[in-house]
Amino acid sequence: MTTPDSASPGLSNAWSRVAGGLRYYGAKLAAGARWAAEAGVDTLYPHTCAACETELPDGRSARLLCDGCRSRLVRLDQAWCPRCAAPAGPYAASETGCRECLNEAFPFESAVTLGGYREQAGPADGHGSLLRSLILQAKASGGPRLTEALTQELLEVRRGWFQNLAPDAVVPVPHFWAQRLVRGDLTPQTIGAVLARQLRRPLQHDAVRKTRWTRRQTRLPGSTRRVNLRSAFAWTGRPVAGLRLLLVDDVMTTGATVKGVAKVLLEAGAKEVHVAVLARSTG
Repeated sequence: MTTPDSASPGLSNAWSRVAGGLRYYGAKLAAGARWAAEAGVDTLYPHTCAACETELPDGRSARLLCDGCRSRLVRLDQAWCPRCAAPAGPYAASETGCRECLNEAFPFESAVTLGGYREQAGPADGHGSLLRSLILQAKASGGPRLTEALTQELLEVRRGWFQNLAPDAVVPVPHFWAQRLVRGDLTPQTIGAVLARQLRRPLQHDAVRKTRWTRRQTRLPGSTRRVNLRSAFAWTGRPVAGLRLLLVDDVMTTGATVKGVAKVLLEAGAKEVHVAVLARSTG
């Protein structure tokens, strides 16, 4: 029997990655369990801002971010393309698309975002946006509470879009099981859970599964991202026929990931797919 000690160097490295991922993922689960256990106090009555830890004033218990962070998080004067959620001029965005997506064929009907991935400088990242910094922090150490705070802002800032959409169910972008173990990233699942709860819609976290390990999209040029995700998603058999689905993820750049998942959902019989992300990058 092959063991980590007797395996080849390549297999030993793989074992090390999985073992490290198990330790990291275990810590993530423990943090999530603590967050869930404290939800009655920390989520309903948070004492500090989820981003900067500034003490929140009395009477603002429903929000998880302070006014200072909220004011720097989103440019309310920025127009966004209703088709691909890219930043656009006030007269450029239309239902037919903007310059980023005019010649693109999407398997989803519309998209919405909280803001741009590299908009304004924030205290945690002098050369990037505050939103980008907070998303990275949520992945690394901020955990579910920070992700929930950003999702709450998405819902509040784009409330009209969500109300008009009235989805039948919420579907988070899936991760491959081994990548979840190694990276411990539960961000799309947390976004989906918060939106499903706030919109009072079912969460279909297992409607689509990721079938294989893929390289990080952020490390690949746009021309190879679709190839990286080719045939990487599959329908699980969960009924979606005739449903208007809200597909959620943390960041969209080329859209290769949400396109792949949306295509699978449509092939499974979904009526429509619409996309919501925390941040939209065009870089």
